[in-house]
Amino acid sequence: MSAHRPKGAKVPKTLKRRLSRQQGGLCADCGGQGSGDGGHNPLEPHHILPVSAGGATSAENLVIVCRECHVRRHRRE
Repeated sequence: MSAHRPKGAKVPKTLKRRLSRQQGGLCADCGGQGSGDGGHNPLEPHHILPVSAGGATSAENLVIVCRECHVRRHRRE
């Protein structure tokens, strides 16, 4: 994953928390709980349609995944 984030890709903390609650605090891919913000595998938001391709930073275009699954998603893209 690139350290450079497209403009508009930053997800507000309130939206991250809301999505995490909606998903029961579990990764959308593996179903794991992650390891918390300070751990090696925290839950992170992922844009389904990338911002660079016109995707919005909205609840409809985001899922919460653990860092390991997030990296795997980006490697496949």
